Amino acid sequence: NQRLGNDLGTNGKPLEAIHYCTAALALQPRSPGAYLNRSIKYEASENLAQALADINQAIDLAPRYAIAWRVKGRLLQKLNHLDAAEAALRQALILNPRDTSARFLLAAQLQTAGRHRDAEVELRQAVALDRKDAMAHYNLGNALLRQKNLDDAIACYRKAIEFDSTCAQAHCNLGYAL
Repeated sequence: NQRLGNDLGTNGKPLEAIHYCTAALALQPRSPGAYLNRSIKYEASENLAQALADINQAIDLAPRYAIAWRVKGRLLQKLNHLDAAEAALRQALILNPRDTSARFLLAAQLQTAGRHRDAEVELRQAVALDRKDAMAHYNLGNALLRQKNLDDAIACYRKAIEFDSTCAQAHCNLGYAL
């Protein structure tokens, strides 16, 4: 049931996927992974309150479940609970410092709050984790551009294009920064 729920959710049928994830939870009610998966399906169906309830259940069952903390941070961002979102994302990074997705989410929130230097720190860590990640370079370039550090932003956009020549955003922002 869980696999079918995941497949349906991936295929754009989140309500049907929720049904199968719920069936999986009836069989394994203490499965943090099943709660996480159903949370993601609820998020896809835009039922953020239920998504948050499920992700909290996953965390209650497995407090060191880094991915669940990342999902919680993303949900809290969507609900505009930004302080709690930042705390959840930081917890995800404590549990898994190599989680670049959590770093990107945290950096985006920090940039929105005008904390560009803090965002830069997170993005430099993302680049350090995977020097060939085009999106890490692109996002770092954006943080540097917001700080008016044009030379370093240009270098980041060029790196992003080097690693993914199809990254249209990097091409556009390089043109803007030049």
